[in-house]
Amino acid sequence: MAITLLRGQILVSNFFSAVSNLKETNLTAYIAYLLSIFPEYLGKLFLDRREKIEEIKIEQITENKERYDIVLVTYKKLIIIEAKLGFRQSEKQISKYIGNLINLNKKRAVLYLLDYGSYKASSWVRNVANRLPRRLGLKFMTWSEIHNQLNQLLKYKKAKDINESGYFIAKELKDFMEVNGMSNQKRKEVYVRDLSGDSMELFFKYKIYKSQPEFYNSAQGNLYFAPYFTRKAPKDFAERSMIRIEKGISWIAPILDIQHLKINEISDYLKSKGHPKFREATKEIFKETSRKELLIFLLGEPFLGFLTPVSKKKLGVHGAMGSRSFTFRELFEAATKGD
Repeated sequence: MAITLLRGQILVSNFFSAVSNLKETNLTAYIAYLLSIFPEYLGKLFLDRREKIEEIKIEQITENKERYDIVLVTYKKLIIIEAKLGFRQSEKQISKYIGNLINLNKKRAVLYLLDYGSYKASSWVRNVANRLPRRLGLKFMTWSEIHNQLNQLLKYKKAKDINESGYFIAKELKDFMEVNGMSNQKRKEVYVRDLSGDSMELFFKYKIYKSQPEFYNSAQGNLYFAPYFTRKAPKDFAERSMIRIEKGISWIAPILDIQHLKINEISDYLKSKGHPKFREATKEIFKETSRKELLIFLLGEPFLGFLTPVSKKKLGVHGAMGSRSFTFRELFEAATKGD
């Protein structure tokens, strides 16, 4: 009988979740490894018809010290894969990658941006792509596409015979992606929690949300955070700000990063992220908590998503909100319902 395994207060459900929080570099290294074992099946994601991978490089460092997550070398071109686990890729970083590829490589190259799909409809990226030289391409891929291909691989009867340990790694990675909202099977967009009191000051003034570490798995994978202002929230906030608050979901903020931190790590973390008021924010985080560890959400600028707040009744939620994720479609459909 298997024994329950916890990392801190978080249930470990697969091999990869036992290894703390995976970074982009760790995850892309596993993908590169699986590409080397199953090139005919996973290579379909990146290769043209009849094209074959000749070599795979992990974290290749160029002459000007630029690092690429994965480089696939074929007879005709280079395929560069840059991954992001956070909210979105940096426009500045993308421009830098493209500039380096134009300057350093005479060979044809394709730059893949691997993330949650935040740039697929970006006008900025379309404009950049239209100005690229013909030998350089810019393409997009989502984590859910990686997950789907892993799922297809595992359905192939002979995959286990090709490489049994590789098959095990592919299965564990697929399960990890499902738990962490990186697949279409468990689509996550907006993370919602009840909010009132000092946490409202954190949200509006410091663009931070603090929570219990045990909610990491349910929060991970969401792109946005939407506080559900409780019945007492408007009164709590009325004395602090001119912003008008009503009960329900109205304000939304992009999630830039989520970290499980010890209390003594929070100040250094905020400082490392360039938070302009990291000292004041740290003091505010410490209010009303006796926990030695916290889950910290670093947020972007909040925006008013709904003029008329979305209620729990319209969402079909009874009692406390708990730890829930909604798609934007679910929120918009709820917003149009009558009382």
